[in-house]
Amino acid sequence: MNGPALTCSDCGAALAPSKYRKGTRCKGCTARANSRSPEARAKASAAMRRAWRRSEERAARVASMTEANRRPDMIELRRVLGRQLNNVARYAKPLPAGHPSRVQAGRTLTERRIGWCPPAYRPLYSHLTEIDGFRAAEARAIVEKQIEADVSAMRAGQLSPGQFMAVREAARWIKDRAAGRASHHEAVTAKQSEPRA
Repeated sequence: MNGPALTCSDCGAALAPSKYRKGTRCKGCTARANSRSPEARAKASAAMRRAWRRSEERAARVASMTEANRRPDMIELRRVLGRQLNNVARYAKPLPAGHPSRVQAGRTLTERRIGWCPPAYRPLYSHLTEIDGFRAAEARAIVEKQIEADVSAMRAGQLSPGQFMAVREAARWIKDRAAGRASHHEAVTAKQSEPRA
C-alpha cells in the first residue's frame, strides 16, 4: 500500500519517496533555507576552511577547477553568465548626455585609448579608424609620421601661421606629456626602492 503523498512544506511541490530525506522540504527549498541560515552557513564555511588546510585536498581541488575551467562548455557557460550578469542596461537608468559622469567617462575612455595622440591630431586619427577603416596600430603609425612631417615643415618655415600654431601646440603637448611620464616613472621607482618597514 502506498502512503500519503509527500509535499514540500515550503513550496508544496510533490516529493519523491526517499530514505535519505531528513526534512520536509524539496531540494531547492532546503538549499534556500540553508543559505539563509547563519548557523548552516557558518558550519559549511568552517568545513571548507578545514578541508582547504589539507594540502592534498587543496591540490586536488585546484587541479579539478583548473581542468574544468579549460573545458569549452565551461568557457561558454561563463561567457553566457557574464553577459547575463553584466547587462547593465537592465538594471541602471541611462544618464542623459552631458551628465558629469558621462563626460568624465568619455574623457577617461579617450585618454585610455588615444592618450598618446595630441588633441590637434585626434580628428585625423578618428577619421583614419572610423571612416578609412585603418586598424588602431596602423592609424597611430600614420598619425605619428604626419606629426614628424609637420614638425619638420614647421622648423623649415613651410607652414601657414594657423598650421604653425597647431603644430607648435602639438609639439609642446608631446614634450609635456613625456616629461610628466618621466617624472611619474621616477616617483614610482623611488617609492619602490624605499626600504619597507
